[in-house]
Amino acid sequence: MVSLLWLIIIFLLAIPFIPESELDVEKLPIFGIVILYLITGMLVWILLDTKYKIDRNILSYYSGPIRGKIEISKIRKVEYWNKWYSNSLLKPALGNNGLIIYYDKFADIYISPKDKEEFIVALREINPDIEVV
Repeated sequence: MVSLLWLIIIFLLAIPFIPESELDVEKLPIFGIVILYLITGMLVWILLDTKYKIDRNILSYYSGPIRGKIEISKIRKVEYWNKWYSNSLLKPALGNNGLIIYYDKFADIYISPKDKEEFIVALREINPDIEVV
């Protein structure tokens, strides 16, 4: 997934410089180039700033502009997930082999830490009642 995103970024950066008779940098509207580079910047931000941090009773997640905190005491269940699709609406992750964390009454989030087992152990040290599926 990360490699694919980097390829997309390289392609997006190269678009204004593709030599075609109808596509010339001087002829492209500046607004289009700005939008193109804003999207590219957002992708780079997500790639370089996706991480998870456990601090006391708080799990913090960062993925570009997506940021949030979850109280570990409110986590009910952690489920291993290795499919492309999940029902989770919030996915601050770069991989398709991750974890779905269920917390509060109906909330969930999909994340993909590098070492899933170590991550779960760290969560269960704070909240031993977390069910692992």
